[in-house]
Amino acid sequence: MTGPALPPGYERVRVGRADAVAVAALLDTLRHALARGTLYDFAKHSPDHTRLTGRQPAYAVPLPAPETGRMVVRHNRHGGAMAGVTRDLFLLPTRAPSELAITARLADAGIPTPELLAYVVYRAAALLGRSDVVTR
Repeated sequence: MTGPALPPGYERVRVGRADAVAVAALLDTLRHALARGTLYDFAKHSPDHTRLTGRQPAYAVPLPAPETGRMVVRHNRHGGAMAGVTRDLFLLPTRAPSELAITARLADAGIPTPELLAYVVYRAAALLGRSDVVTR
């Protein structure tokens, strides 16, 4: 898996057909979740999840030890007039890598923003994919 340069502290990993980028503290949890399906489904079925509502549900679940707090897992979807057609399909590499780059730039500029902990891209077809994003 290749892609743009990652901010310090992030690593790329491939699990099955999923390509992921995450902070080191989440890599084991990510591998565990992706071995059983998608990260979004893992969070949705976690016994400790809190369901958050919006365009579609997101799920807050406890961070793995030794971290404290919760992480929010959301599945990327299109909005607007074309949402019914495009649903959750994006041109690869999806918008997830851009979200990480923008979040890092905002943090570097001193602008408060949720910490993006990980994203996962699932290949759906030749040029299309789906993605999940995890924030603190």
